[in-house]
Amino acid sequence: MLKKALTILGLCILTQTTFAQNNKMEASVLCYNLSDPFIDSISFDLKDKAKKENIDLKIYNAQYDLLKQVEQLQSAIVGGSKVLLVNPIDTLNGSAVLKCAEDASLPIIFFNRIPSQNLLQSYDKAWYIGSNGEESGQLQAEILDDYINTNGSIDKNKNGKIDYVLIKGEKGHQDTESRSNAFIKNMIHKGYKLNPLADFYANWTFTSAVNEFSNKLLSTNIDDIEAIICNNDAMALGVISVLNAYGYNLGNGKNIPVIGVDALDEARTMIKSGKMTGTVSQNSNLFADTLIKATKAIYTTGNITPKDINIDIKDRIIYIPATKITAKELK
Repeated sequence: MLKKALTILGLCILTQTTFAQNNKMEASVLCYNLSDPFIDSISFDLKDKAKKENIDLKIYNAQYDLLKQVEQLQSAIVGGSKVLLVNPIDTLNGSAVLKCAEDASLPIIFFNRIPSQNLLQSYDKAWYIGSNGEESGQLQAEILDDYINTNGSIDKNKNGKIDYVLIKGEKGHQDTESRSNAFIKNMIHKGYKLNPLADFYANWTFTSAVNEFSNKLLSTNIDDIEAIICNNDAMALGVISVLNAYGYNLGNGKNIPVIGVDALDEARTMIKSGKMTGTVSQNSNLFADTLIKATKAIYTTGNITPKDINIDIKDRIIYIPATKITAKELK
């Protein structure tokens, strides 16, 4: 770990001494992992919008390797990028990439994965753009509440509680905790009693959700599950594939409500077919549009104002509004 830390420090020092100067409007996007469907969707929209705005945009994929991301950041700075858009790997603080940006006196916009509040406020050229995890969890609770009010009680065993499974994203990720806690808090606020049958991490991925949920079903009776809440759609889609193997959620009336986040195209298709209950849209298109507008504002004035992006800003934090997506919204 010490050797790795010294390597990262050395790379950051290198960027300070070799930063190239030119007048082109250039920016770099550093993604933690483009195999994440939501991040891939944002990167696709970013490319399209950057081209229209005549921004030379380079996109890097760190594939969940912190050292690789810092090396990519160093390359972006040396290559002349004026604005850094970073989807950081070290979600607890983001200190490694911020140090590189600060050493080069470059503005940095963290997106989707927020660094620690103290770190963000320590550098006056650092911003964050992302979704509000509490809002997403609240909207998931509203989707389940709407489902119950429309279809009737889901309390199959008549114990007066909702026996549910909660599938979380990444341990330590701010959205994992805020979405999960907000869902529970808002369901209780609506008067529901909850009984967690299972609660586990699946790292945002389809495959991990399939494996972890399948393992849980070895000790949990699938017929006892009354709702499944997932921190994102990739995991929800994995869960549905397992449910299908057990004869559930095939559009035949034998259904367990499954709710995700991200509004991926595959999730929308599942919702339309009745195999998935709902999702929360973080609006990747608006997300990308806001990132591009913020990049232009920083490049032009060195700052971002609400007028630049048409969204409120507080303490250099910008939250993209979320919306509920159910069969009703997709008609």
